[in-house]
Amino acid sequence: MEKQQFLEKFEELKSPANAERWAVLRLWIIEAKSDGEIAKALDKDRSTATRKIGEICKHFGTDAKGKKEQRQHLVLLFRKYCKDFEVHPSIYPDWVDGNSSDRPQPPTPQNISTAPVTDNLAIPSDQEELEIDGSISSWVSEKSYNKFIARDFDLKKLIEYTENGISSKVLSIWGMGGLGKTATCHRLISLLYHQKRFKKIVWINAKRKQFQTSDGKSEKIRESRLEIQDAILGIGKELNLDAWFVQDIDRLQHEISKLFMQESHLLIVDGLEDAESPKLLISHLRRILGKSSLFLTSRKQISLESGFEYRLSELDRQASYTFIQQMILEKCADDQAIGQQISQNIEKVITATHGMPLAMKLLVSQAKFLGLERVLERLNSVTDEEDFYSYLYWEVYQELCKGNQIEVLKILIFLSNQSSLSTPQSWLYDFDDINKKEIDDAIKIMYRLSLIEVSKYDKEDRQINLHSFTAQYFRETLKIKLS
Repeated sequence: MEKQQFLEKFEELKSPANAERWAVLRLWIIEAKSDGEIAKALDKDRSTATRKIGEICKHFGTDAKGKKEQRQHLVLLFRKYCKDFEVHPSIYPDWVDGNSSDRPQPPTPQNISTAPVTDNLAIPSDQEELEIDGSISSWVSEKSYNKFIARDFDLKKLIEYTENGISSKVLSIWGMGGLGKTATCHRLISLLYHQKRFKKIVWINAKRKQFQTSDGKSEKIRESRLEIQDAILGIGKELNLDAWFVQDIDRLQHEISKLFMQESHLLIVDGLEDAESPKLLISHLRRILGKSSLFLTSRKQISLESGFEYRLSELDRQASYTFIQQMILEKCADDQAIGQQISQNIEKVITATHGMPLAMKLLVSQAKFLGLERVLERLNSVTDEEDFYSYLYWEVYQELCKGNQIEVLKILIFLSNQSSLSTPQSWLYDFDDINKKEIDDAIKIMYRLSLIEVSKYDKEDRQINLHSFTAQYFRETLKIKLS
């Protein structure tokens, strides 16, 4: 497209008659929002946002098929003919200031490692074990990724903020589920801790917890959201403050504030969207920070009054390629054939997973179990990220049923109903009707399918971790689907 033709189409799109398309374009290119986020921002359904994106692409004459390719094509046009139009930095790499021929091509897929599989569960070998005050900190015990990759740009920006703007005390990492917000936060604070920027890391979760209640006739599940008092108690526990402070929340908060004022600590609230009142909680914690800082992860934008908000976006195609190759090495080491099949179809896998790390991990892990071609064909028609995960989890559930893997399902549902997303492995051995070998075998199956992750909790016990999507599906969605 020539410059004059592009500018004419650009001005046409800005006209009042195209106000809705113009709003979608700005959200899609300037703010790098997904279809679902655009729909919420404009109070429309997702299909409307997707259709408008298609209309915009057609308006500018792009013939790219996938949404990521369409967006990158538009980015190239804007960077070439209209550099004043602000493009979100997360959706274009350095090469877009040139022409499309500058685009780097993905490397040729390498042969997949065929490392032998032992009888032991293949737990990642580089888990950090940082002992603090005689115990392992929660942020270390909950670390469930192996090799952290594909977020170098994001880490660079986040580290720059901590070096240049940490005086504002508060940093928020936000974005839709399955993008790796918690893993990115883990990696960031690990780097900062090893630089001795903080005396101690204090990690608490705002994840919704389940508990049993009784109305005299039946047992029911209720949800509990993190409140200010819960947060203060959690911080006190992480700081190993005397137990008697629990009897007096005001005194406990005073002692926490004293520590935060004396030395620089880093407080993290993971999953802030599940707090009872996120803004009220932030405001309260900000008042006791002293010399310390507060990091947050959330699926929703918080709109901080002061602080730095960083939106984590989907991975671009090159980063997706790198991430998938790493997943193949981790998950397909014992099956060269399926690893090669995924590598040969890697472009289709990238397109189907829409730059979402959790989606890539699940698809690679479950490719053999579910059948790669069948899964890819089905996922081509899935546009909503929640539908994507629901489809994979439902297919896994059906295959486990067909294989009579009752123990696996029983343990998975048990884990999903725990009050925390992390459960000590030793707790599983309390089942009366499942022996230790069956439990160990079930853990291996769930780990290979990426239904769980396993990390070191202490030197003798392992921690079984679930992603919140997995827990929610097997705790709530599956029950509704089967009812």
